[in-house]
Amino acid sequence: MITKCMKIGAALVASLSLVACGSAAAETKTKTESGYQAVFLDSGAVFFGQLEGAGQPNPVLMHAFYVKSEVNPETKQTSAVLIRRGQEWHGPDKMTLNASHILFVETVGASSQVWQLIAKANQ
Repeated sequence: MITKCMKIGAALVASLSLVACGSAAAETKTKTESGYQAVFLDSGAVFFGQLEGAGQPNPVLMHAFYVKSEVNPETKQTSAVLIRRGQEWHGPDKMTLNASHILFVETVGASSQVWQLIAKANQ
């Protein structure tokens, strides 16, 4: 079960990387940046938000989102849904990260699909 979850997580990270790379290549210097970053962790998790304190031992991710895979029980198709952090039972308003678990951080492009979903969620 753990191996299956790790494979799904790796596939999700790979697909999100392609989305991020593809949108970055299409972006021009004249476009306004979204102000959001994609934070890739060594666990395979990816969070999107506004990173404060980058370079510090415990940076904080504000206004965080993550991608959750959902399976349609009728068609068995898997789809990715962007979820705002804070909707969990404990209602977190920020994420304090351990910098040693951050693999890399990328800017979320203002023309990317991820940013469009975040902007829609923030309306």
